[in-house]
Amino acid sequence: MLDLWRIRCFVAVGETEHIGTAAEQLHISPSPLSRQIHQLEGELGVKLFARTGRRIRLTSAGRAFLEISRDLLDHANNAAHAGRRLATPEAGSVTIGCIQEAVLCGIIPKAIETISSKTDVSLGIRNLKNLDQLIALQALKIDVGLMNSAQDPALYESRKIFEEPFVVAFSPTHRLSQFPDFDPIELRKEAWVGPSLDVWETVNRMLSGSTRKVTNYETYDIAASIAMVSAGIGFTIVQKSVADAYGSKITFRKMPESVLCLNIYAVWRLNSANAATFRVVEELDVLGKEAMRLVHS
Repeated sequence: MLDLWRIRCFVAVGETEHIGTAAEQLHISPSPLSRQIHQLEGELGVKLFARTGRRIRLTSAGRAFLEISRDLLDHANNAAHAGRRLATPEAGSVTIGCIQEAVLCGIIPKAIETISSKTDVSLGIRNLKNLDQLIALQALKIDVGLMNSAQDPALYESRKIFEEPFVVAFSPTHRLSQFPDFDPIELRKEAWVGPSLDVWETVNRMLSGSTRKVTNYETYDIAASIAMVSAGIGFTIVQKSVADAYGSKITFRKMPESVLCLNIYAVWRLNSANAATFRVVEELDVLGKEAMRLVHS
């Protein structure tokens, strides 16, 4: 079994490619550090460094093993943190990954305010897309994710905490902004501003059948889409809480097809070792319901 101290020594030397500098970082002498590296190479049966005089350089095997070693140390640190959390149930630190919609509807700002004041939990926030959240959950980089779909029940617990409708956004001067209701066929004559239409199955369906190709201005950020639309360019679709925040700057209309809604799920690993995660999920559930009441009022 590999010794973690020896791995730390290798990472320090691998990142600096200098025994003296690495020894200073580790607060040891160069000689015992050199012995650790030689012993590690002996255990692995591979040369990790090429030596020319006093200079050392990582070999190709050394570069590959450096990445493995970094991951190993990360997992070891995460395991240590998880063990310490078990000593103080419902206290400790919890990192939440979230899509931007969870911030815009108010759940994340309220979570920072409420959880920090009501609990012994130290909260961290990372704005990540769904796939990046799943990667971070598996790597123990986050404890709970807020994403727009439930996940594999064989790997994760999922709880729906929020739902709100999407609305169509126009410039106040747009021709369709003058009508409380409109036929979705009318949207086929307008430019779409937002993510690729492949992402929006319902919108794609509404726009299909057009006799001309729909103009598509791709943006990857809600603020960018709103800025384009407010300048009189086409239309976009956003969650209702965003519409409420922009007031009279943008005209919003209900979606012709009401099935298009934003769903937010709290997702966390099965058998999570962080007891504080469950307390945070309960708080997020309460905050999500409060946010829904505001949106639907």
